[in-house]
Amino acid sequence: MAAPTPSDLIESARAQPVPSPSRTNLLLEAIAVALATPTTRARASTQSRKPEDATKPDA
Repeated sequence: MAAPTPSDLIESARAQPVPSPSRTNLLLEAIAVALATPTTRARASTQSRKPEDATKPDA
């Protein structure tokens, strides 16, 4: 079975009864962190290269 997409997760979250605002906020924060993590890692890895390395072709 394929992994659920972020929009699938959001739709299923909307379909659930909401017990409290804090639980909804935690869910949305967890989704935001999950979506932001790969971008943050990629950005960190590109910034870790030295400026002189950017002009050299990768070996």
